[in-house]
Amino acid sequence: MDKETVPGLLIKFVEPQYVDNFINNGELHFSPLGYFIDLENEYGDDVIGDKSEGARIINFDPKQSKTTMIIDDKEYILDPNDVNSINVEFTYDTVREWGVLSLCNLNAREDLEIEEYDKKTEKAVLKIKDNVIDDLIRLSDDNKRIPVVINASGLLSVMDSKFTQKGRNIRLQNVEYYPESIQQNITVDEFKADPGKIVFLKREKYNYQRESRIALFEDIGKNGENISIGSLKKCAFKLDPVTGLNNFRLNAIVKF
Repeated sequence: MDKETVPGLLIKFVEPQYVDNFINNGELHFSPLGYFIDLENEYGDDVIGDKSEGARIINFDPKQSKTTMIIDDKEYILDPNDVNSINVEFTYDTVREWGVLSLCNLNAREDLEIEEYDKKTEKAVLKIKDNVIDDLIRLSDDNKRIPVVINASGLLSVMDSKFTQKGRNIRLQNVEYYPESIQQNITVDEFKADPGKIVFLKREKYNYQRESRIALFEDIGKNGENISIGSLKKCAFKLDPVTGLNNFRLNAIVKF
């Protein structure tokens, strides 16, 4: 796990036919990044799909620097008065092949609110904020997918024994969201130092997803890879797809 990633309340939306296998056997499905790229490019799906997955983004301002184009071995200088901006976006083939599994990572301070509080014991009952539930419903495909609440420490313990100890290159990390107008979302030096970082960068339009993802830095094939890590019954609990998020409550000690 990335040292800066602090798992909060993890939620995974699972198709009904797969949810029991996910909990009982810990079957994790990793999809190649290329799948999400093609999902938006070919089908216009920009909820699950994202054409910029794993892409290096560079935005040039022609007024700030000399910009040229080469066509048929001839160089042409672009007039900055004729061009407002230039966007370059590309994804390495190797990155397209890497696998990811997405989770929602709710921040207790930002995404939950206190419903009940006992000052003497400092015990609180927390609920998910209404606006956060609205965002999560977008990921549930209008309540068709089953929300599964996951105890982060339990999941990490099982993952460690399955992946890390067996030498597979895997990482759990929060996604960072960047504005599309950014000069570049990752520099060449940053990419060379840590190529895997590019998997955890997404456009700002997706920040409602509050995503943490597990990345598997291997070629997992076009159809992805299913990996069973063992029972998650002690750390994963499914909720009702319609009422579960609204009815979910978390008991916690809160100090003011």
